[in-house]
Amino acid sequence: MAKSNRKRWRVSVKLAKNGHGPAFAKVLVPLREGKGLSQEQLAARSKVSLQTIRRYERGTRDPGIIDMIHIALALEVDVMQLFDETVRKGRELA
Repeated sequence: MAKSNRKRWRVSVKLAKNGHGPAFAKVLVPLREGKGLSQEQLAARSKVSLQTIRRYERGTRDPGIIDMIHIALALEVDVMQLFDETVRKGRELA
């Protein structure tokens, strides 16, 4: 997808944050570790840059829907499961 189209279709998952980082980070790290993947392996499988994966896990960046889909496919989880878990965690952190 062209860069301009990617930006146009970016749907950010902005959820409640506290001092411990955003909800997506709280969901992504256990899923990745549970699958036995390193950040590098997840980046390669999802075609999301390693730097971006690290930012998601640190909680300094929120994913767009395209990256969420790629990460869900790489982790072999349903994208709606990943999204629902993120929303639930966001509510817990609020």
